[in-house]
Amino acid sequence: MANLRGQKPPATPKFRPEPDELVRTFQMRLRGAHPSLDDAADRYQRAKRAVYAKASRTGRSFDALKSETCAAFDLPARMFNAIRLDLRGMVKSIQEKARYDTAQTEDRIDRGRDGHCWPPPAQIRTRPIKASGSYLG
Repeated sequence: MANLRGQKPPATPKFRPEPDELVRTFQMRLRGAHPSLDDAADRYQRAKRAVYAKASRTGRSFDALKSETCAAFDLPARMFNAIRLDLRGMVKSIQEKARYDTAQTEDRIDRGRDGHCWPPPAQIRTRPIKASGSYLG
């Protein structure tokens, strides 16, 4: 909404807790309290594992497995779409981690065994000091 001059009003800042304010998050498990939720979560996990296993075995894309997975696990299409996005994210995450690990390993190989350490300071070669009349020398 613009004012008379055509300028937009300043945006309201997002909520930020005060520094001394404690922010808490909670996680609850509802197992047993709602059997229909338990059933949906169980079907989701079983379908997710089945889709990944079949895609890995056959080389088919996740999208190509939609109709048979929905029929086999009695899933709505929206739930399959959530499974597909979840699996794509997991696969992409694993691929990125593998690229990162490969780059780290190649970097370590290039540096050699102690490439991450600075060379020791130069040592000044001296002879022991002999104090006359001392039991040290």
